Amino acid sequence: MTPDDVTGAPPSRSGHLPINGLSLYHEVYGESDVSPLLLIPGAFMATDSMTSWVSAFAGTRTVIIFDQQGHGRTPDTSRTMSYEQFADDAAALLRALKVERADVMGYSQGGGVCQGTWGRPGRRTGGVPVRGQLISLSAVS
Repeated sequence: MTPDDVTGAPPSRSGHLPINGLSLYHEVYGESDVSPLLLIPGAFMATDSMTSWVSAFAGTRTVIIFDQQGHGRTPDTSRTMSYEQFADDAAALLRALKVERADVMGYSQGGGVCQGTWGRPGRRTGGVPVRGQLISLSAVS
């Protein structure tokens, strides 16, 4: 299934950008005056796994989605993976796309990255809805 199958339209922009030593793959759907929504997939997920989420929001606002390091079309590198690093990547992507401020929504690991976008230098994020984020292993043991 391609993003076109769910959203009914191809991304308005997509491709790889040089972000923090990565060749970060991203897609942008629609152009709107409303604050854009940055969607962050969970671990072992990529842009292709979030098409229903893109479809749910793309009719009313610009949606930006990207593949994190070692996920989907963003190759892995030897750098350390962490929520903090992924949050820095998300902020750098917004800067590269010239987005002043965006709302952020993540699923699972993407929720941890959302939380990491708060308190970053030059923060560019508004609301941070988190879905399915495990905060502590002690919560389930």
